[in-house]
Amino acid sequence: MASEYVRYLKKLYKEYCNSIGVFSIDYRRMFDNLAFRMWLKEYKNKLKFYRRCLFESGVLNEKIILELEKGYYDTVTRPENTTHILTEYSKSFNDSSNLYNYNDKVDNRRVIKGDLTPYDKGSENESGIVIHLRNTERIINLLSGPDRSSYVVAHNPYNSKLVTNNLGLAYDNGFAISFGIHGLMSDQDRGKKLKTFENVTKTLEFPSSEIEYYKEGNNYAYVAKKR
Repeated sequence: MASEYVRYLKKLYKEYCNSIGVFSIDYRRMFDNLAFRMWLKEYKNKLKFYRRCLFESGVLNEKIILELEKGYYDTVTRPENTTHILTEYSKSFNDSSNLYNYNDKVDNRRVIKGDLTPYDKGSENESGIVIHLRNTERIINLLSGPDRSSYVVAHNPYNSKLVTNNLGLAYDNGFAISFGIHGLMSDQDRGKKLKTFENVTKTLEFPSSEIEYYKEGNNYAYVAKKR
């Protein structure tokens, strides 16, 4: 069975292949593909643009309490952020086999595997969500603020149905939510990403007034938020 880190790299390799118009993927070439390594290294720069979009939209001016489904290379959080990352690929943040090992000295993020459920309200004034940590008896309660100031965020999903369900659950239990896509204008899968964005924002009924489009050079992004 492939390691968790290899499974994570396969998700990114698929995204890379789709971006250059390759949809029949030979994963055996993943580790010796120099173009993929360069694409992966440049991902950090693309995320800088997307993070600026989140700042402009107001999402990063607030507190991100939970990011969904991302790993070490494509998370929008930074080590200094105090937040939770719910992902199947938690080991990508500390696996010694990282292609690029940044060795962050301080990391305030809590990276976990788990499942979301509604918070069992202790009073009428409390709402939130619960993360049941996978294969343990432990849980993490995340309580929402009364002004919906804590965001649950997702972008460029590997599994759009899972992300849609978890964002909907978070919103129904008191959190603001943000969903987005980003990439290069020259990417061959830009239309496919846009279709995903339209489907998710329509399903979750994001208001059109809270959907923003950004473009800078060859970079583009769409950011939707709902409070």
